[in-house]
Amino acid sequence: MQLDEFTKELAKRGGGGGARWIKSDFHVHMPGSSDYDYKAPDAVQKLGTELTQLGYGVCVVLKHQEFPTPEEIGALRKAAPGTTLLPGAEINVLVDAMHTKVGKDHFFHAIVVADPQNEAGYTYALERAKKELNYRPGDYPAGFRSSILDVGQLLREEGALFIPAHLHQSKRPDKSRSIDDIYDDDAFLGFVRENAFTALEVRELTTAPFFDGAHTTKDGLPIPKAVCVASSDAHHHEHIRQRRRATWLRAENPTFAEVRAALSFPHRVRLSEPVAAHPRVLGIHIAGEFLDDVWVNLNDGLNALIGSKGSGKTALLESLRFVLNTTVPEERADSVRKHIQHVLGPAGYVECLIDMGDGEKRLITRRADAPDRISMMDQAGQPTAISADAEVPFPIAILGWHEIEAVADSSAARINLLDRVGDRAEIERMYSAIDELVGRAREELPFLQGHMRRLEARFRDLWDLRSKREALATLQAGQLLDLQTQYDWFLSAEEHLAGLVRASAAADSDVESRVKSALRYDHAAAPTIAAAVQGAIDGVEQMLQSLDRSEAEATQSLRDGIDGVKAAAEAALESVRAEFAKFRAEVYRP
Repeated sequence: MQLDEFTKELAKRGGGGGARWIKSDFHVHMPGSSDYDYKAPDAVQKLGTELTQLGYGVCVVLKHQEFPTPEEIGALRKAAPGTTLLPGAEINVLVDAMHTKVGKDHFFHAIVVADPQNEAGYTYALERAKKELNYRPGDYPAGFRSSILDVGQLLREEGALFIPAHLHQSKRPDKSRSIDDIYDDDAFLGFVRENAFTALEVRELTTAPFFDGAHTTKDGLPIPKAVCVASSDAHHHEHIRQRRRATWLRAENPTFAEVRAALSFPHRVRLSEPVAAHPRVLGIHIAGEFLDDVWVNLNDGLNALIGSKGSGKTALLESLRFVLNTTVPEERADSVRKHIQHVLGPAGYVECLIDMGDGEKRLITRRADAPDRISMMDQAGQPTAISADAEVPFPIAILGWHEIEAVADSSAARINLLDRVGDRAEIERMYSAIDELVGRAREELPFLQGHMRRLEARFRDLWDLRSKREALATLQAGQLLDLQTQYDWFLSAEEHLAGLVRASAAADSDVESRVKSALRYDHAAAPTIAAAVQGAIDGVEQMLQSLDRSEAEATQSLRDGIDGVKAAAEAALESVRAEFAKFRAEVYRP
């Protein structure tokens, strides 16, 4: 089977394939409207052709203040059969001048998108709003005068989408039709915060990131999180191609219900075309005995197969492993071979459509009756035969339960698995580059170590110089003399105190000889003489004895004083020496 034929058959028989990115436009004016620029009879056909060629899956077609008729939508649907057309109306919401940037009433445009399957008719929501709210009909500008919050709440309660149009036009309020040009930031952001709108239509893609919930205005107001869409605001079929403003929605089918659901989740909305740049399996066709003519469309976001025992999970994965020729451990080869024989039988085959990651598709086929030969066909229809001994150039790893256990237990199995998740040639190139860098590192390590030693020496010099610079920085005008004076004082104080300690020690040993009197009476005993003479001599001796006692008391008192001076001098000397050492270490550095 050719690749194009396989793709068509897969789309027809392979199921929906899950959610996909659908190109959408929420603001295209209906041909035939008074403000539609292209007036030729083929306007509808031209618009339909443009939507088809540009690949739009969803398009909101609208008129001012009303919806297009079913006949108008039907005519456009014939011209664009592949595009889901949703009815819309671009309404005017008039603004109370008390809340605006200007002193007169103005209005902004908002898009109302209705469910075409609404049982009451897709015009019901807008008709009810016109009846129940303050609506001014008549000549342009007709529009709603009720609160924006009331208008949005009623329309959304009826299931419609409510989107303020073309945000951030940056025009004067009396010329603009955009809500943010008319209301100040506080009021406008308040409406967004209170969920008045389904989404916000932006003209510039740079506006959308401000509504990610992490930004503030220039005045510091927090900007609430909101979903943004981009649309062409087309009044001519050429505007769609020229303005290049579209929105991609993640949805399974292009229906109103899925569009509304997608707009509820920011991660399902993109303002630039999402590109899947990784290799992926697009679909598989299994024609065998256990699985007979089974087509499966695989989503690029698929990350799990869930089902009860016997639901076919292993059969599908083994068929993929078979057709893509992925590695099977030797101890599992026999059981895997028996399983694929059970699935395919003797003459079954598997076809698999893959995307190589660069947009190039390949169709790979492998048959049960010729397992040694694998056929790979490119988009041009050119087949290539691959031997089963060679690996299919597609990064994939499929492991059974026991093989997963082996990966957990074996580092070699883990490395082998990682090597298969990627381009083999690229992995080999990386290994070669790593080996080369490791070899160069070994050779250059001694040079690096030498440089490190020299760098360490330079750092030591640097730190020493920084220390000296810090010392010099303290020697500002007049400070050097003051420091020298302090230094001299410490030297002098230390010298004097040390001398006093020495003098005290000397005085203590010399005090008795200095204080002892030289007065003595060493005369021999008197012969018998007159009593009066003896009495006088006894008086002298008594006086000398009294003097000896006074000298002993004086000597002890003097020694006590000298000891006190010595102790005080030693304590003072120790304190001076400690403070002097601190001064030399921290203040007076040479």
